[in-house]
Amino acid sequence: MQGNGYTKQYYPKNSGIGRITTTFGSMEELFVYSGSSLNYLTKYSGQEHMCGIYMLDQGDGNSEYIMSSVFTGEPNNVIIPYIASTFAAEGYTNKLSNMYHGAQVQYLGILHSHPSRESHDGKYDNNQEFSWGDAVAAAISGKIWLTTQDGSMYALDRERAMPIIWPGLIRDAAVRYSNDLHAKGVKWEDYPQWLKDYWPNIRKH
Repeated sequence: MQGNGYTKQYYPKNSGIGRITTTFGSMEELFVYSGSSLNYLTKYSGQEHMCGIYMLDQGDGNSEYIMSSVFTGEPNNVIIPYIASTFAAEGYTNKLSNMYHGAQVQYLGILHSHPSRESHDGKYDNNQEFSWGDAVAAAISGKIWLTTQDGSMYALDRERAMPIIWPGLIRDAAVRYSNDLHAKGVKWEDYPQWLKDYWPNIRKH
């Protein structure tokens, strides 16, 4: 990474860092390669990364799978590159179709990586849970994938994503409010009762 001018202190956010389009004979091959690549970049930088996943059908009964350019996100999301890639998906699909002489190309969604973290009791946390932002992405795209630092792969489709969104939004709002109170020096006993009642729903790290 340092050969590209990137260091842990000066690592780009919400930017494209790889412009090579790579083709694979199966989804498994794609996930093994792209998952390890994204995990390496995430471990190095502490930021989420993502790439688009496309399926190529040349009409001979066989399908190939394409990993698009890699994009950096931020420590807790890849919202900006996801939005950009979603808007660009149609144009990129047409570009791939032309590159492969009129083949049918389908945008399947994104694969993204989460950094691991340390939980509130000092234990390793694989960070494999989908956030409400992930759920929104799955609701829009139909399906997304997540790779974690231990090499595991998870999928979230639209049907399972919808129930995650509102509870996740509420939880994040409660966490932000709690952090704001803490920063102001408000003691736990002076927290609003609704926040105390809701606290068991907040997973502390």
